Amino acid sequence: MPVLPSGRRIEFSLDRFHALLGQIELHQATRIADALRDPDDLLAVLDAVHFSLETGEPYFADYLAVHWETYANDWLRPDREALRAWLDAPTARHYRAEAIADIKSMLTAKAERLASPNAASRNFMRSLRRNAPSYDIVVTWEKIAGARQEFPYISTNMPHLLS
Repeated sequence: MPVLPSGRRIEFSLDRFHALLGQIELHQATRIADALRDPDDLLAVLDAVHFSLETGEPYFADYLAVHWETYANDWLRPDREALRAWLDAPTARHYRAEAIADIKSMLTAKAERLASPNAASRNFMRSLRRNAPSYDIVVTWEKIAGARQEFPYISTNMPHLLS
């Protein structure tokens, strides 16, 4: 990840996107992943992570890679040019394409595990839990609601995926 000419260090993270995919139904996660076709599509789900110049501690910068230019409008020109060059570099595009392939592979593997013979009994037990009035159902809906609040970029940048 780049260190810009001013000394500003920036990284991009898929951590919260992976967390979202883990909290929603597999078919929804697959639809979202299927929408990631081009390496630049991944920019819509990559969180920017900055590092404090004083302490070096990382923090989420509250913007996505796709919106970096809006956020960076007050940066020095060499910093903006360096980040643009880094994002457009063939190597960065290659790694974004690999990340998309990894996400899709992970979801495919999960679907295959759920389709295995042992999964049938797990799914039956889950259906029993879902049909019984229990705290687990409430927690699940709270997690889904929390995911929508924590990951508003899905509804903002890819609203067709939640319909």
